[in-house]
Amino acid sequence: MTAEYLSLLLEWSELQDEAKNSPRLLLLKKFRDDFICLPDLRDELLSDPFSILRTCYPGLDARDIFGHVSHEVQRSLGSNHNHSYESTRLRQALNIDKKSRQLFRYLGPLHSGWRSWRSRQMNRFASEDSSIRSEHIMHIPFAVELTEGCSGGCSFCGLSASYLEQSDSSFQLLGAAFTDFLLQMNSVHGEFGKCGILYWASDPLDCVDYVLYAEAFRDVFNVFPCTTTALAAKYPQRFKAYIDAGGLERPWGLRCSLRSEIEYKQINESLSLYERFSISFIPQYREYSSSQAIAGRSYNSNSSNDQQKQGGTIACMSGLLVSLPRLSVELITPCLAEPHHQNGYRSLLHVHPTSASELIKSSEVIINQLPNIPFSLHDDLVVTIHPSQFSLYMNPEFPNFLDNLAHKSCSLHQIVGSISDRTQIQRIILYCLELVQFGVLKASV
Repeated sequence: MTAEYLSLLLEWSELQDEAKNSPRLLLLKKFRDDFICLPDLRDELLSDPFSILRTCYPGLDARDIFGHVSHEVQRSLGSNHNHSYESTRLRQALNIDKKSRQLFRYLGPLHSGWRSWRSRQMNRFASEDSSIRSEHIMHIPFAVELTEGCSGGCSFCGLSASYLEQSDSSFQLLGAAFTDFLLQMNSVHGEFGKCGILYWASDPLDCVDYVLYAEAFRDVFNVFPCTTTALAAKYPQRFKAYIDAGGLERPWGLRCSLRSEIEYKQINESLSLYERFSISFIPQYREYSSSQAIAGRSYNSNSSNDQQKQGGTIACMSGLLVSLPRLSVELITPCLAEPHHQNGYRSLLHVHPTSASELIKSSEVIINQLPNIPFSLHDDLVVTIHPSQFSLYMNPEFPNFLDNLAHKSCSLHQIVGSISDRTQIQRIILYCLELVQFGVLKASV
C-alpha cells in the first residue's frame, strides 16, 4: 500500500477506537445522520434546538452540533460557538473520505496505455460537466455485477437497473474466475485497483454470496471494496453479516442509499451506535430529488441545463464493466446523459467470453487496445451521440462534420478521398481518432 493510504487507514482505525470509548462522539454522529436524513428534525431544530437536544440527544450541546447543521439552525442556536473536541474529531473523520477520493482519483493505473486513455476521458468529461458532482466522478478501473438486475426498483436509479433475474452467481461456481480477474486487475492497476466495485446496475446485497466475493477482493487488494446498497432494510441479515466480516474497516466504505425515512429508521434499529459511526447514509427520497443526478430513471430530455447544477451521470467509471451472469466485458466511460445514452455512460468496446474461465482473455482483448481504440480506413464511422451534444465535440474547421455523418455514415477513406490538402487530411484523421476514443463515433465493419 502507498504510505498515504496506510496513513488514512491508521487515522480511520484510531478514530473508530476513540469512538468506541466516547458515547458523546457516537451520539454526535447519530445526530448528524438524523439531521441529514430526517427533514422534520431540521424544522424542529429551527424552532427550539435546545429542547430537542435535551430530549433526544442528552449529553450534546450547541458546541457539538454547531458545525454539523445548516446556517438557519446555526442562527437559531445563537452566536457562533466554539467547536467541541468531539465535533472536531467527527469533522476529521468525515474528511478522510475526501482525502481518500483525492488520493485515488489522481493515482491511476499502472498500465501506461490505460493511464493515458483514462486521463483523456477525465479531461474530456471535466469539460462537459461543470457540476459539483463531476468532481466526485472517480473514473474507477472496474465494476463487477454479481447479479442480473436489481430487486430494488428504485425510482432514482441512475443506471436504470432492470429487475432482478434469477441466475446462479454463487461463489462456488464463479469464485475462481472472479479471483483470477481481480489478480489481473491488480497487476494492471496496482493500488488503484482498490477503487474497483462489485456492483453497477445491481445491488450487492441481492447476491447471497456477497460477503465471499468481498473477502476475495480483500485477499487481493488488502482492503474490502467500497460497497453501496439500497437494500439494507430488505436484507438485514446479509447487511449485518457484511459488517461482521469486516465491512467497516475501509474508511467510509459502506454506504446506504435510503428510499424513505422508514427505511432509515429500520436499518438503525439493528445497528449499534458504534456500527452507525462508520456508515454513510445517503437519503434519496422525494425531499432530496433536487440533489440527484439527471440520469437513468431521473433522466429528462428537457433538463439539460439542470445537469450542470445537479450532474448528468452517476457512472463513476472509465474502465471495465463486467457482468458475471451475462458473461460480458465492456469498456465504458461517463458522459452527460442524453437520449442515446440515458444512463450517463458510453460503451466503447464489448467482448463476450464463452465461459467464466475466458474472462481474463476477454479483458486482455480490451486492455491490449488501449490507449487508442483502433479502426481501419475502410470501417464505417457511425455517430453514437444525440445531436443535442454535437456542440460539445464541434471542430470549427469541420463545423458540419457530425451532422453530415449522422445523416449518412461513411468510412474515413471516403471522407478524405476528395481532399487534396495533406495537412487537412491529417487534421481530420486526428479529429476522427479523438471522436472514436471518446465514444462519439464507433467504427463498424
